Amino acid sequence: MEHESSGINPEQPTPDFSQVQSWPELHELIDRTSTIKGPEHVHNAQDLHHIIDDVRRGEKPLNAITRAGGLREAVHRLIEESSPEYFDSNERFEIIREIKKRE
Repeated sequence: MEHESSGINPEQPTPDFSQVQSWPELHELIDRTSTIKGPEHVHNAQDLHHIIDDVRRGEKPLNAITRAGGLREAVHRLIEESSPEYFDSNERFEIIREIKKRE
């Protein structure tokens, strides 16, 4: 079976990220889970860490993160708590993308 050889178990239950209180706690839960099944893809822990880091740096929009297990909402909440200015503008991602296009 393809999933077994890749280390991905699509039958693994999705954890509940709603009670996560810090970035280290979030990353630890992702690592313990190893994979999260979204509506279209099964995401491995490494990919999720990269996507979350990209969102935190403003390189990807928040909706790049799966909603499975409340992950997107947990990331949103942690960003708001650690960087309240992050969501001051709905156009932040679009502005950053335009700047990068010009570079």
